[in-house]
Amino acid sequence: KKLHEVASSSLSRNEQESNFQKQELEILRGQHQESLGMLGHFQMKIQEMEETQKAKKAEHSAAGFQPLLDAKEAKIRELEVLANRNRQLAAQVRSRSRSDA
Repeated sequence: KKLHEVASSSLSRNEQESNFQKQELEILRGQHQESLGMLGHFQMKIQEMEETQKAKKAEHSAAGFQPLLDAKEAKIRELEVLANRNRQLAAQVRSRSRSDA
């Protein structure tokens, strides 16, 4: 009879321990799911921040090139004015040489 009580008591303790471990496992599963959700959220935030950073770098880089672009455009306009003046002079020279002939 004593052996039966010991076995029964041991079985009851094992069941309690098993139930406790099952509860802990469920808690850990919930925490794991929550961690996965947070991880996904943070990965999206990191990606957004990286894209924002890339855009800012591109914007900054473009702003750095703007003075060079402005200078090139001014030089092009200057060359166009000179080319037009040369065409006019050439036309005048042709006109004079025709009238002289």
